[in-house]
Amino acid sequence: MKLRLAFADSIQRPFGVRYNPYTQSVEVLSNAQKITALVRELRGDICIVSSAIKKISAQDSTLDVETIANMLHTGLQVQERSPQSTSGGSTPNSERGSSPRHEPKKPEQSDM
Repeated sequence: MKLRLAFADSIQRPFGVRYNPYTQSVEVLSNAQKITALVRELRGDICIVSSAIKKISAQDSTLDVETIANMLHTGLQVQERSPQSTSGGSTPNSERGSSPRHEPKKPEQSDM
């Protein structure tokens, strides 16, 4: 398995891929719009985890919330790059470094 992952990481490609367990499909993360949709989905999952942490920590003082928070933080570190757009479309790339929390909802439908 490790050899397969190492080989997959060595392939040069200008996009990312993700397995979606809900749809049992592989999603190609090839532009800012698709990445933004994934981030929105992940934020929903993080809200579920956050709620569980609050409930469990109220009952279990041994829960190490700081370690969990550090795991999330280190998992989200991204190398900075120049602010040029690589999406080729009119999708805003300005969400990097800011919360998309107050972004107006778009009438378009997701292609998931």
